[in-house]
Amino acid sequence: MAALMGFIAAAASSYLGQYTGFFQSGQMLEWLVAILSSCTIGCIYTAFAK
Repeated sequence: MAALMGFIAAAASSYLGQYTGFFQSGQMLEWLVAILSSCTIGCIYTAFAK
């Protein structure tokens, strides 16, 4: 479940970043934001699930 939440967070952050004009598709910043958001949401979900 944590992996699914991380995947959704990465996709949402990528979409929102492109929608707001913060970055374009394929930029390194997009990858960084997606990785950080998925790790953060996964860790938060795991912490509260216990």
